[in-house]
Amino acid sequence: MAARANDDLLILLDGALVPTQDAKVSVFDHAFLYGDGIFETFRVADGLVFRMEPHLDRLERSAAAIALALPLPRAELRQAILETVAANGLRDCYVKSIVSRGAGTEPLLEHTGLTSRLVVIVRPSMPFFAEGENARGLSTAIVSTRKTPAAALDPRIKSLNYLNVIKSRIEARGMGAQESILLDDRGRVVEAAFYNIVVVNGRDLRTPREGCLHGITLEAVSDIAQEHGFQVHRDNLYPYDLETADEVLFTSTAGGVIPVTAIDGRTVGGGTPGPVFGVLSTAYERALRDPANGAPVPGLREALAEV
Repeated sequence: MAARANDDLLILLDGALVPTQDAKVSVFDHAFLYGDGIFETFRVADGLVFRMEPHLDRLERSAAAIALALPLPRAELRQAILETVAANGLRDCYVKSIVSRGAGTEPLLEHTGLTSRLVVIVRPSMPFFAEGENARGLSTAIVSTRKTPAAALDPRIKSLNYLNVIKSRIEARGMGAQESILLDDRGRVVEAAFYNIVVVNGRDLRTPREGCLHGITLEAVSDIAQEHGFQVHRDNLYPYDLETADEVLFTSTAGGVIPVTAIDGRTVGGGTPGPVFGVLSTAYERALRDPANGAPVPGLREALAEV
């Protein structure tokens, strides 16, 4: 099955596959007006959707937390995602599945009486770093913008409201850094802009205890780390812990395992991606392509076997 050009990729919109340029939602949709919705990003590698069930679990928890009725039962939602990937013929891609509360007839906050809607977007996997940058890692800044507290919006909900994160990135870019690191209102490190954080000291790996999204990729990397003899702890972390670490890593579905080599203009460790990053990123890339970890996309795995 031939891959499509990016501008001709098909998007699932309310049950119909439509070309990108024809995928439109109402200006009265609550996702557009208020960020009222949830999403999940899936990674597809060699025709396998990595850890699909945990992603669907989290989607269901996010929906329950904001009293949002999913538009399809789980089995049908799962099938819709797989069929959208298959229709686009991409063996390696990322998938964003968005559920909006739906559209009313006026731009009002009233959330009742709406019909939730599903959008599934598929895009080819892309290198996280520009050519030549992968040997340098990410430069980051600890920003003054604080993570939205759980009392206002629990970070375990993967909602469409990312203004807090966008503001933090604007601040970080103004400081000359590529990405932001956010603290909570008690000064604890909780998350990077779109990533979970892992601090490496020797054979010990630590990640924030609370105040952050429960990352599917972080869970996968933690499992891999323990298989390689590392100890993984959830702990309260502070800027000091990042500044004195041997290595600092970010994890995300779209980016995988990402090395951080500078924080606030100061080098982390030796200033280049370290050995623990090398071990974990290599093992993670293998795990992505292990049939034991993924749901096969109809037609794509069979086509791969024929190559």
